[in-house]
Amino acid sequence: ASEVALQSNGSVLVNDTAALAGNLSILAGAGAHSAPARIELSQNSNLVAHEGNVTLQNLDTQNGSIKIGSKANIVADTTTTSAALGLVKIFFGNAPSFAPGGQPQNVIENKTAGLILYGNNGISAIPPTKTLISDHGLILFDTGALPSSAIALDGSVMITSQTNKTP
Repeated sequence: ASEVALQSNGSVLVNDTAALAGNLSILAGAGAHSAPARIELSQNSNLVAHEGNVTLQNLDTQNGSIKIGSKANIVADTTTTSAALGLVKIFFGNAPSFAPGGQPQNVIENKTAGLILYGNNGISAIPPTKTLISDHGLILFDTGALPSSAIALDGSVMITSQTNKTP
């Protein structure tokens, strides 16, 4: 698909999904829901946005969660020089904060003129290590008022943000 947008009042379980020429956005907790809204990326799954951004947004700021399954891979990239493309944003609420936060244990950062932000409360990173690559891009996490456990990365997850690359 050229652009992918998925919205749910409750929870969302995501397997392999790609936007080949645009954004890939997943929104949970968008309306009335009786159980906590969750976004879960299945084990060994891939979320890919070429020439766009990957956004995982949960509006359940009371009890929601976002879980990235083991060996999952998230990629947002662009061959243009646009700083507005190739971004990965995983957050709660209407808009994320841009608080740097601290790098959690079990996370390896590989940055080339890029940013990786964990928000005020950080995230949970379950062993073994996971790799975050920001090549002139941005990887942003923000749990809002929720604890770090609201965003959980299982083992061997890889998240990549690449912008300003030459074809």
